Amino acid sequence: HIARGTIPIAEVLPIARQIAEALEAAHEQGIVHRDLKPGNIKLRTDGTVKVLDFGLAKAMDPAGASNPNVSHSPTLTHQGTQAGMIIGTAAYMSPEQAKGKAVDKRADIWAFGVVLYEMLTGRRAFKGEDVSETLASVLKDTLPMDALPPGTPPRLKRLIERCLERDLKNRLRDIGEARFEISKIESGAPDSSMASGIAAVPNARAAMVSRALPWAVAGIATIAALAIGMAWFRAAVPAPVAMFVIPPQENLTITAGSRAGASVPVISPDGRTVAFTARDASGRQLIWLRPIDSLAASPLAGTDNGAYPFWSPDSRFLAYAITGKLMRVGVTGGPPQKVCDLNPGIISRGGSWNHDGVLIFNNGPAPLYRAPASGGDATVMGKLADGEGGRQFPAFLPDGRHFLYSGGAKEHAVYVGSLDDDTTTRVLSAETGATYDTRSGRVLFVRNGTLLAQAFDLKTLTVSGDTVTVAEHVESAVVPGLVAFSVSDTGALAYGIGDSAESGFQLTWVDRAGKTVGTVGPEGQYRGVSISPDGRQVAVHRHDGEGGDIWLIDVARGTPSRLTFDITQESATPVWSPDGNRVAYSSNHDGKPGIWVKAVNNSGAEERLFEPTGTRWATVLDWSPDERFILFGQAGLKTRSDVWQLALSGSRQAQPRLQSLFGEDHAQFSPDGQWLAYNSSESGAAEVLVQSTAPGGGKWVVSSGGGNAPRWRGDSGELFYIGYGKMWAVSLATKGRELIPALPKALFDQSGIDNNVGHSSYFSYDVAKDGQRFLMSRRTAGGEGAPGKATIVVVLNWMNGIKP
Repeated sequence: HIARGTIPIAEVLPIARQIAEALEAAHEQGIVHRDLKPGNIKLRTDGTVKVLDFGLAKAMDPAGASNPNVSHSPTLTHQGTQAGMIIGTAAYMSPEQAKGKAVDKRADIWAFGVVLYEMLTGRRAFKGEDVSETLASVLKDTLPMDALPPGTPPRLKRLIERCLERDLKNRLRDIGEARFEISKIESGAPDSSMASGIAAVPNARAAMVSRALPWAVAGIATIAALAIGMAWFRAAVPAPVAMFVIPPQENLTITAGSRAGASVPVISPDGRTVAFTARDASGRQLIWLRPIDSLAASPLAGTDNGAYPFWSPDSRFLAYAITGKLMRVGVTGGPPQKVCDLNPGIISRGGSWNHDGVLIFNNGPAPLYRAPASGGDATVMGKLADGEGGRQFPAFLPDGRHFLYSGGAKEHAVYVGSLDDDTTTRVLSAETGATYDTRSGRVLFVRNGTLLAQAFDLKTLTVSGDTVTVAEHVESAVVPGLVAFSVSDTGALAYGIGDSAESGFQLTWVDRAGKTVGTVGPEGQYRGVSISPDGRQVAVHRHDGEGGDIWLIDVARGTPSRLTFDITQESATPVWSPDGNRVAYSSNHDGKPGIWVKAVNNSGAEERLFEPTGTRWATVLDWSPDERFILFGQAGLKTRSDVWQLALSGSRQAQPRLQSLFGEDHAQFSPDGQWLAYNSSESGAAEVLVQSTAPGGGKWVVSSGGGNAPRWRGDSGELFYIGYGKMWAVSLATKGRELIPALPKALFDQSGIDNNVGHSSYFSYDVAKDGQRFLMSRRTAGGEGAPGKATIVVVLNWMNGIKP
């Protein structure tokens, strides 16, 4: 950043001009920075300046009130523009901020003057031994202008003085005038206009207009030409890029669908508000709104269990999904209203809303559906291709008739469809869906965790030219096709920092209180965890690029060894045989879905056990204790997801084990073979059920208020599951053929566990036989996307920062 002592005048001028440009762009969108300081101004090696942390503030530790480093002592409020509230950093606060009065863009102009003074002099403008003394200095001290270096242009001195006027009526009113004056100094223009410009007329544009007014009597065409000329001048200077981060709030966990610690922000078309889902300390998930010129988010009442929101074109409403329903709600208040019913047990993965009031949306493993925003029946659009698992995350193009979506049979790709017919056309390969940015004429999408942009022709509906990199580590691994980025009509971009990098996860042992007690192996993108029967090894799927293999890791030594060898395709969801000699897993490495098995000592080739039909993926779930069956999950042709069992003897027939109109998944045999635990959506939300394996046996709901991914203790007397952001335990007793579950007990916060019901149904944790330790794939602390620390990034004028 620029906090590095005295800077030569020749270097100060371009830096100051770019700071002014960034503030000007923000002010034009109604944003007041309120915390401009050297630490928030970054200077790249090519001379480009970035002003960071727009709208970002941190709560000051009360113990830090006497911190002598007053350049890093922000005092904040969640409603910082209201009278009576103090916000900013003490040494750079305007007098009105220091007094707790209402602030506007002139507070930024004051801070700009302070920063400009400090760059030129290398000394603090206002200082004291603590925050109180610093604020007193801001309110009364007069800056010694003779401290400015010899050769400082007089008009630059006058600019600083106008920026640091304590009387708001006399302070410079528009940062654009500061940018204008600095440009004049840089160009070497004579100073003769200064007296009639910034010194005498607060608004230089007003001065220009006043000089033009006499000519208005002679002819309107002259003024029109002047206006056109001013518009050309403004257009010729690209708006500067400004970036800020929306960090997690205290006791709030940002979520993506049902997954904690992941962020899927959607920015409103007017560029003023970011919506996202999050859970509070009680585990209640709501949709939250964060105006980009505010310091804190607030929940939308009544949106309990809402997921994957999307905006109306006028930015007045949000549509979102709950289990079995598509809803809409006004962002300024009012109760949510049902738009339509979804397929049983479905939580829609994304949608889009056009100017004609038509909604298109995902409706499970099915084609896209449409419904009127005002409410009505959902209507299916087209049909799936052979092997296609479903279409999700649609996004309308500007004509409101065509739309992009994520789908495909053999690979994830972006397609374009139409409201007018069932024709679909492949656009490009991507692990996510895509969205179109009207200002740049590009589509944005993610490959390998990198957000890319490419030119898109709205007439031919094709891409052209090279891709450009927009951002790294963008969330993409939560569910297939996930779109964790959005663009507004104003050129603002919002995206979630996620776990798409090749590292960032660690196999971690935690105890029943959630305390870390050890790690296993190196960091990696682990998406499945299965401990061997003897506890000496762990089988994992390590995701690499667009595929990944099964690896075995020695628990004691941490040494990894590869079991499968096809990184270009996906081999996942490993499960140990009861004797510990083999591992079964799902793979499509030959282009077809299948269940495979391989000896752990690599003594033979892998063997395909089963090839399902009518689906593009079969997920291995468990191996029965008597070694007779392998359980696997797959989406049915008319149902959301079912649990099947594959007989390992004879002709290896597969048949449904759990099948209904609802979703069943994550099935696990108890170690004694008497029970089958799984999660089901038959009650509306995912709950954990236990069913007797005996013919005609009963079933019991053992979770409370939602749960998934059950795992057993080694003696079958306790069951663990994930729900509401926590790990839970349920003690189980029996009486004859009856199961008697105790009340669930919360063990620890499971934020950071990469376990998602909707992505191949993998388990990213397993339990030691004694139930005292849990081994999980957990996000590494302190990094991007650390446990419970999902982050949202907002970039204004994002395209202007891209180098082709």
